[in-house]
Amino acid sequence: MIGRPKPGGTRSDVGCRYCGNVFAWVSFFLLSFCWFGDCGEVTPDGFKSLLDPEWQKVERASSGISYPSRPVLWSYQISPPFPMDWPPEAGRRICYYAYATGFSVQGGLADGVYVAAPWCRVIVTPSGSGRPTVERLADRLREIGIQGVSPLSADEKAIYDQVGSVEGLLATLNAAPEESAAERRQLRAYYCTWVGHNGTVVSEIRGLHEGFFRWLACK
Repeated sequence: MIGRPKPGGTRSDVGCRYCGNVFAWVSFFLLSFCWFGDCGEVTPDGFKSLLDPEWQKVERASSGISYPSRPVLWSYQISPPFPMDWPPEAGRRICYYAYATGFSVQGGLADGVYVAAPWCRVIVTPSGSGRPTVERLADRLREIGIQGVSPLSADEKAIYDQVGSVEGLLATLNAAPEESAAERRQLRAYYCTWVGHNGTVVSEIRGLHEGFFRWLACK
């Protein structure tokens, strides 16, 4: 099984005199709120050394959704794991998507985050054969929308705490769980909650995992 992911991982694009205040505000904000573009993210052990060098190469220029005269503080986020094949097959692989969320460091967007499409993904073979593979998807951030914020309920927090269990389940499945199986309920609860909080980036991921999303049948 892969090492247990750590929730809420980000890598910040620093380089402005406002960043100290921004980081203090964000730390306070995360105690009680969920970013619609940064909710349920994970940073599996070992991915930092793989993704940090790639992140430094990504061009951060805005495509026009954010305020053009106000700099944006970008951080990369990591999605939950997604199965590369569904139903699962022998030699199954899972992947994590790295995308980005941003705040306007001079104001202008008080109740949401900018979201950029996945720029990279890490492909892992749970059986342990071979090292994780980093696949670059873009050389420049492509903004795809703005999403708001919403308070997390106690039930939602409990669901996000199951990320390690969900990852372990995906790593060992040899077939899609039956409709009534506890495994299906667990996977559906986790992923449908994440989808509900991250609809903008999900619009970019869904087409790459159509079979899995059909099986989840999130409403």
